[in-house]
Amino acid sequence: MSIISTFIRGSLGVNRLLVAALLVGGASMTSAQTVTVRGAVEDVGPTFVMSCTPLTLVGAGVNLNAVLGQEVEAVGTVIGPNLLSISSVTPVTDVFEANKNAKVGGTLKLSVTGPAGRLEQFYFSLNSGFATAHAMGWFLGAAPLHLLAQGTIPATGKLEISIAIPNLPVLANLPMFFQDVRLPAGGGFVLGNADCITIQS
Repeated sequence: MSIISTFIRGSLGVNRLLVAALLVGGASMTSAQTVTVRGAVEDVGPTFVMSCTPLTLVGAGVNLNAVLGQEVEAVGTVIGPNLLSISSVTPVTDVFEANKNAKVGGTLKLSVTGPAGRLEQFYFSLNSGFATAHAMGWFLGAAPLHLLAQGTIPATGKLEISIAIPNLPVLANLPMFFQDVRLPAGGGFVLGNADCITIQS
C-alpha cells in the first residue's frame, strides 16, 4: 500500500458513520463551546499553539509555559476562530506520531501508544483545520480527507504501521497532516492528537 494508492482509492474501508459525524452532523466551531483537545504545546513568538494545527491557546489561569513541548489533553472554551481559552491541561503518554524524516521513495511510519486491543484509525489531509466533533478537537481540513491506515494496538502497547512513499519527485516538499481516531471496544470514538510532516526529497 502506498500514499498514491490511497489517494486513488479514496479510502481504506472508511468508517462512514465516523466521517459523517466529523464532517457533517457533529462538526462545528461555536464560540463559548467547551472542547477537549490533544496535542503538543508549542510557542510561536508571544503566543502558544497546538502543534500541526491552526489552533492558538490562551491560558485562562493555566500556566502553559509549564507544559511547553509536552503532549497534553487540554480542556477549554472556544472564544474565536482557531482560538481556545484553556481552563485545564494534563500531560498524556498515549501519543500518535509520524516520522519526520519520511522521504520520496522511502517509508512513512505511523505509531501510537495506548491500551492493548484498542482499534486505531489514522487519517490524513493536505491541510490542517480546526472544528469540534462531540466536544473534541478535529484538526484536519475537510478536503481531501482520507483514512490512511487502521490497526489494533497489540499487547506491547504500541501500534506501528509502515506505508511506502512512491519514488515520485512531485511528492517532494508535500506537507501532510495526520490525526488518529481511537475506537474503544465499548463503542464511540475519541479524537487523538495531530501530527504533520513534509516529505523530503
